[in-house]
Amino acid sequence: MKKLPFFCIYAIMLISGCEKTITGGDGVIDNCNPDDYDLYDYYTDQYGNAGIVAAKNTDAASWVNYIIVLSLDEHVASWGPEGMAVFPVFENFNASYPDSFFFGLQMNQIIEEKGSENFPAFDWCHKKNRDVKAIHSSSWVLPSEADLNIVFSNDTDMLNQALEKAGGRPLCGDDDGQPLYWTATEDIEDFFYFSDETIEKDYDQANRAIPITASNLFPTSMPSWNKSHEYRVRAIKYIYFRCDIE
Repeated sequence: MKKLPFFCIYAIMLISGCEKTITGGDGVIDNCNPDDYDLYDYYTDQYGNAGIVAAKNTDAASWVNYIIVLSLDEHVASWGPEGMAVFPVFENFNASYPDSFFFGLQMNQIIEEKGSENFPAFDWCHKKNRDVKAIHSSSWVLPSEADLNIVFSNDTDMLNQALEKAGGRPLCGDDDGQPLYWTATEDIEDFFYFSDETIEKDYDQANRAIPITASNLFPTSMPSWNKSHEYRVRAIKYIYFRCDIE
């Protein structure tokens, strides 16, 4: 078990690759040693926010490395108001779709600028940050779809055991079935493949955001994506990141 907190920075990754620059890293020290934490280790920051290392890739042969912490606790909240598109989509719809690292950070920063108090799922995550700074590269944030895909692709049974051992809530229980978790990603891609092999070619960025389950499945009913619905919320933070592509 690790007892001391580490505050780390990570580089912006654009859809086309990575840059060696830091975003929003004011006051945040260098990346922690990737050997300091193993998968399913306990983590706590200086404010007492605790979590479990839910994803780790430090393979030297990989072009991108990271350590992601998932909060011990969770919340139930709506995503935010319907009728408001948040992420600025550009001319080429698919080219601008943020299916990559750090979209989550960018989205949380945009939400903060608009007023997190109007976006309950984000607000709950942002209130974990008591450093009196704008959302930055090691803040607790609402994870993007890509972030949660990474977390949920690991052994959720092992993750749940670690969460429970640390006094946290598991991702799902027998009485819960497969609950939905909000992501920071709006419904801004022009088609999705669902778990029942159907294809949906409709999208509605202003009114819908993407929830997924701990089994990494999309709900098959598009109305389930409405931003006003209340689903579970988990916060994440990156405590290590390295990218070799410039």
